[in-house]
Amino acid sequence: MQITSDLLKRMFPGTDKHLRDRWIPFWNRILPQYGIDDELEVAAFVGTVGVESDYLRTTIEYASGSAYEGRRDLKNFQTGDGKRFKGRGGIQRTGRGNYTELNKLYGNKIGIDFVKNPEKLAEMEHAVHSDCLFWQSHKLNELARRGKYFAIQGIVNRGQAGKMPLHWDKRKKCYEIALAVLPNNFRLENTDIKQADTLPPIDTDTPRTPLVPVMVETIEPDVLEILQTEDFTPHVLNQIEDFTEGKKPDHPQISVEMNAPAKEGSTSTVVTTTILGIAVPGFIGVAFKAVTDLISQGFVSSAEIGSFAMNLIKDNQKYIFWIVLALTGLLAIKKICKQITFWIQMYFKASKDYQNVEVKPQ
Repeated sequence: MQITSDLLKRMFPGTDKHLRDRWIPFWNRILPQYGIDDELEVAAFVGTVGVESDYLRTTIEYASGSAYEGRRDLKNFQTGDGKRFKGRGGIQRTGRGNYTELNKLYGNKIGIDFVKNPEKLAEMEHAVHSDCLFWQSHKLNELARRGKYFAIQGIVNRGQAGKMPLHWDKRKKCYEIALAVLPNNFRLENTDIKQADTLPPIDTDTPRTPLVPVMVETIEPDVLEILQTEDFTPHVLNQIEDFTEGKKPDHPQISVEMNAPAKEGSTSTVVTTTILGIAVPGFIGVAFKAVTDLISQGFVSSAEIGSFAMNLIKDNQKYIFWIVLALTGLLAIKKICKQITFWIQMYFKASKDYQNVEVKPQ
């Protein structure tokens, strides 16, 4: 079997055809060279690259890269490294350290120095090899076969399996759709093994610079609504509807764990913040209007108001100080409690994420 234009259209209906289809020949040829070839592995890989590349629209990070300037964890030690080694490739390899690693794993073998020519990494051939090398060196196929997509996204986006990846909902939906669209028992055929024989072996024991891909903000269309306008079989549509309702996919091989821990923050916090954001400026505006009206009508002068305010502050300095200190302390305690709660959620999620998934017989 092969990845086709029709499959990618169903997975990424909001992306222009020419942007989607440019990935096809490289994925079909290169993915099997790294053992990324069965249904679960391909779905996890395509779902990951899909979100990281803004739904297959780009192999270059949209931002300038200046935010990475001086980042020692990325080994950006030289002036200009942030912009020079910004995210490129499908999974957005970022930083001098990761470009240097790519040279050792791939660039030296094919005669390209990606540190001296970082823009070459945006080319499709090298972008796909870079993605596959990262996938292979971090043993993500093993997690993909067990349905551990949350752990994969933690490694790709945050550098650790137990961490909450940014934009988890988008990542989850992208994977769910890929898994629903790919035929059951899909296997990507290896159409070219010659280049695989020339690739260097992967040293999985060597510590590596964390990959720090940058997510790009984009307005995602209502994927389900778009998909329902396509020529899908009822089985696929039913699976996609199940996914959007948070149900597990009816997959013949595994029971895929899709749920992530609760996000930091709550509806009540948002409502409270919104009310305060409206009420406080409104109160200040009303008070200011009342004072200006009193001045304009001659009841008081601006000098008298200024003198009254200064005396009020001077006479109550101690009380104002303690009030401000108490409010600051309460806000700090609230923030600490929220963070502790989030860490606890992440701890239990990380523990659960490494448990074995029940394997169902085919």
